[in-house]
Amino acid sequence: PEITTLLQGVASANGGELNGLDHKFKGKASMQRKVRKLVQSAEMKALEKHDDAPLDLVGIVWSVKDSVRYTMIVPTETYTPAVQQAMSQMEARGYAPEHLKNYWPGGDGYQGINFNYSVPCAPSPSGRLVFELQFHTPESFAFKMRSHDLYEIVRSARDPDAKRAAWEEQARQAAAVPVPAGVLSIPHPTSKAMPGEVELYAELALKRAMAIEDVV
Repeated sequence: PEITTLLQGVASANGGELNGLDHKFKGKASMQRKVRKLVQSAEMKALEKHDDAPLDLVGIVWSVKDSVRYTMIVPTETYTPAVQQAMSQMEARGYAPEHLKNYWPGGDGYQGINFNYSVPCAPSPSGRLVFELQFHTPESFAFKMRSHDLYEIVRSARDPDAKRAAWEEQARQAAAVPVPAGVLSIPHPTSKAMPGEVELYAELALKRAMAIEDVV
């Protein structure tokens, strides 16, 4: 409630609005998928280091950066100064950004800005809860919503060719989203690169191996 109230005030002060508050908590299936991926990554790192210590599963769960997430929509014409003002207002209230990602440079299937902030949280092993704040224009948010099916293919398809085709179509549609003036001056421009051919087929082989793991 504290985060929601703060962000509603920040959005209103900058001519924006929060969207999708009913979905501010990450869904159970999505959360399980993210944790499973983090656990697998931690297991691989432990194998590489020959580390037999038990994984810190509680710490891994709390390390998910978007278990709580918000979307702030700002008019395209005032997007850049509004985002900069919102950042300043958040920091003035003690919410220092921990991870900044500006996806507006283009060349991928996403347009927008994703920031992570943290707040004190007693149950967390670190004493803090990290949440995500996305900044969108009306056009970038509309694109995000209508391209969800393509995103799911990119995320979960086992066929590398289908995955690549979906990514290319998503990138094509993203390129048509108007880019706000001056937005590349906001720090940490980045992109969501499509895995290369080798990585795509390696992922396919790994998923097939996992699918028959119980049988083996």
